[in-house]
Amino acid sequence: MRFEDCQFQGHDEDKNNWGGIGSRGDASFFKCNIKCFSIAGYKKISLADCETENTEVWTDSKAASGENFDRAEIIIQSSNLRSKFDMAGCKLQSVVIQDTNIDFLDMRDAEIAGNVLVERVRGGYLNASAKSMGKLTMSQCQIFGKRRNFSFEIGMDSADEVLLDQCNFGSDLNLAVGLGAGRPLSPEEWSKAPNNRYSLIRNCVLPTVDASWLESRHLRLESNTIESLDISNSRIEKLEVVNNRVSLGVNLENTQVKESTIQPLAKGQAKLDGSNIRLN
Repeated sequence: MRFEDCQFQGHDEDKNNWGGIGSRGDASFFKCNIKCFSIAGYKKISLADCETENTEVWTDSKAASGENFDRAEIIIQSSNLRSKFDMAGCKLQSVVIQDTNIDFLDMRDAEIAGNVLVERVRGGYLNASAKSMGKLTMSQCQIFGKRRNFSFEIGMDSADEVLLDQCNFGSDLNLAVGLGAGRPLSPEEWSKAPNNRYSLIRNCVLPTVDASWLESRHLRLESNTIESLDISNSRIEKLEVVNNRVSLGVNLENTQVKESTIQPLAKGQAKLDGSNIRLN
């Protein structure tokens, strides 16, 4: 089902007064204006050159289950997503977002069977803390928003792989890029083999990096500009921090690794209490 040059508008921001439109199969929206509305597509939802405001994605019926359960592909291109664009808790096949402006994009607690690609996205706060996903790739993005002192959040252990490349998250020390669990983990919550096989952050500008309480088999930070770096209380099989410009401290307290390569740091810059990391 294709919608072109359409106007969809609910009565107000109360979701009880929202409308809904879409298809049990594929639904595509081209040059549409969507406000206070749910858009549905059980197999695929695509938006191109659209303007949205307070919009929710609806991708499955509560009755759908079993091996043939449909998971929707989401494709968003050259659009403006104002206020909140909500994919939280959705069961998805994959997500592609390109050349788009956002205020608040929420993928929190989504279950994504395949990969997530975010390219040339600008604007506000992005929560990519899905329950599960394949590979997350973010490139050439500028994310400067703020929500609970974060501009971007992902629990890296929910993703098989993560690549952040040539992204700018600003230099405001009041903003953090959240990569770890976001809270202390109890002993029984640590995994024997972390879900995250490999995470690479390179050529990015980052303010406070909060990678505390992180599980990963391999984390590499390379050629970034970072104000403050926190990788404390983490369990990482291979940790590499190379060729970065770090203005303030590097917190590695209580972090356990099997192998590490840490770039030379200024005297007193690194905190190592409780860690098995040894600097050259």
